[in-house]
Amino acid sequence: ANDARTISFWWRASASNVNTVDGTFVSFGSEAGGSGARFDIKEQHNGAIQTPLRVEVQDTGLGTSPTNFDDGNWHFVAVTVPNNATFADIAWYVDGSSTDLNTSTSTLDIVTGLGPIAFGDSILTSGTDDRVPNGYLDDFQLYNEVLSQSQIQSLFNNPGSVIPEPSAALLGGLGALLFLRRRR
Repeated sequence: ANDARTISFWWRASASNVNTVDGTFVSFGSEAGGSGARFDIKEQHNGAIQTPLRVEVQDTGLGTSPTNFDDGNWHFVAVTVPNNATFADIAWYVDGSSTDLNTSTSTLDIVTGLGPIAFGDSILTSGTDDRVPNGYLDDFQLYNEVLSQSQIQSLFNNPGSVIPEPSAALLGGLGALLFLRRRR
């Protein structure tokens, strides 16, 4: 599905994170759907060269900094994907950054296939502990819309908070208005 989404979570690597595999934070879609059908957010280790954070669509991916992502501290990650997006349309934010860190110009369509969702593992190897990140995930949130940079900044500044859906905020406001009107 080419639907909009925002994925956010907190990550803390074990102090001695020496994985030599790709620890996957979240993976969904289907490998069978063809190009662009699987969507992963993971850390990537490649021998001595490390790309600490990688967003991958099928087998096309892009790494980003911070280079000290495995430093034993908590890091906030948010990734947004608009409707009918290409890889270049993905926006990602780390530790409250105020700018999108995606520098890709790839026109690969994101057509995430129907399939399972795996947290802390890859759908490619789910259940085998092959791609389990060496650390801790917390406050994982999945939205069916693209959050604005200010909403993402709010999640970073207020761990554990959520961004209410517009319909929920509207209903809450209407309910308060009716309550106040009824009291008069």
